Amino acid sequence: MRNTKCPTFPYLKNLPQELIERFREQVKVIDLLNCKDPYVIGFIIRLCIQEPKNAFLVEIAKKEQSLKVYDPGAYAHEGVLFNYSVMEMSEGFVDSPSPVGTTFHCLSVTQAYKELQRHIFGHGSWVAQESTRHVLDIISTQAIIYDVYHDRVPPEYYPTGWTTSSESTQDYLDKYATWLYLFPFSDVRFDNEIKKTVPFIPDKENHEYSYGTRTTAYRVELSTQKEREDVAELVRRYHERFYEKLPSDGDIVQFYKELEDVQNQSFNSLMAMTKGTVSNIKDEVTGSYRIYSQPQIPNIDLLSRCSTHFQLQIPDIDLKGKPEQMHNPCFCLYELYPRKINYGEVIRGQYVLRLPLPALIDAEDYFPEDANYNYGWLLYPCFFLRAHDILAFPSNASGGIRVAHFISYYLQQETGENVPIGAYIHHAGSLHICDYAIPKQTLKLILDRLKRNDALKEE
Repeated sequence: MRNTKCPTFPYLKNLPQELIERFREQVKVIDLLNCKDPYVIGFIIRLCIQEPKNAFLVEIAKKEQSLKVYDPGAYAHEGVLFNYSVMEMSEGFVDSPSPVGTTFHCLSVTQAYKELQRHIFGHGSWVAQESTRHVLDIISTQAIIYDVYHDRVPPEYYPTGWTTSSESTQDYLDKYATWLYLFPFSDVRFDNEIKKTVPFIPDKENHEYSYGTRTTAYRVELSTQKEREDVAELVRRYHERFYEKLPSDGDIVQFYKELEDVQNQSFNSLMAMTKGTVSNIKDEVTGSYRIYSQPQIPNIDLLSRCSTHFQLQIPDIDLKGKPEQMHNPCFCLYELYPRKINYGEVIRGQYVLRLPLPALIDAEDYFPEDANYNYGWLLYPCFFLRAHDILAFPSNASGGIRVAHFISYYLQQETGENVPIGAYIHHAGSLHICDYAIPKQTLKLILDRLKRNDALKEE
């Protein structure tokens, strides 16, 4: 790679197929695998730099190769220049695709959704879940999304029965991300009269499973029944006020001020994390020494109200003697990493990328000519989920990104600092697609191959 300052080997991953084919046209392969004689290897290398008039016929019996070896000179066609950079990519790229431990770099949620699906079908393993379902499953997979402001609704993504168009999906995702991830005890449903997604508080027994409904209520298990009822009543008032429209970030800040007055024994850990990040920025530190709120501690003192992460609430069930329920509800962790750094801002079409400048590299060598250089705070939210159905990825990513947007707004209000989102990191411990969502042809192919593998075991 030209001008690379990579301290290790500068591997070229994720090159377009047309560039790979172009390279293959220019070279002939001499297979010397398992040849351990340095004199033979050196001799053939020297032959490769001889002029055509000194061409030499090389025969390798074991490989059944017969090659006339010489230097053919320069390739006849014009050279090709490929700008291999996250700042110039039009499609996401992946670091070393594998069934275990893969990272995707994507411009948008839509792009990540497409790449993750392709990855599951290409590298997923066929496993059984606790129910009767089987899934294609990959382990420890994360998507790094560089632009969290554009292209967040994948085409033909209809997560509910009432989302039948991109407009209805957008309405659902906006309401889902706001109410489930920023308001305790909230869920959403469809109002047939106004034909819109609206908020509501379900019965405890009928509460839909989601990460959002559990993250926002965390720490409420420390409260009394009276306090829970007061919190629910406050939420209902906001549901009525913003039944058909979304509350603004300023409205949500006001909600948390009122929530703080209601929660005397407990507190909302999302807001605790947000206030902890305010302290980080005011002190100009990245937060490595901040106190974290841990679920193992039953009696939290007031210091833990200043935290830089929130975790899933403790399940309201007795797990003694029921080891099969120990994984429920699904674990999740939301971490914030504020960083005050040098970075470059690059605009490509509708996308805006904000990329940190490595300390040992000059900006003009690293960024394109049209980049804008900045020094300031960037916010890096990381959402870690234990298990994740790929069909829910855009919805959960919308929730994680909505939380980050709110925190970015709150930080600016409290500190006067503009803190844009540098990138959003979405990590799934187990990412899968269920059998009922797999195309029939693909499912048949999977089952046929399983039968062949079983037959080989028997032999």
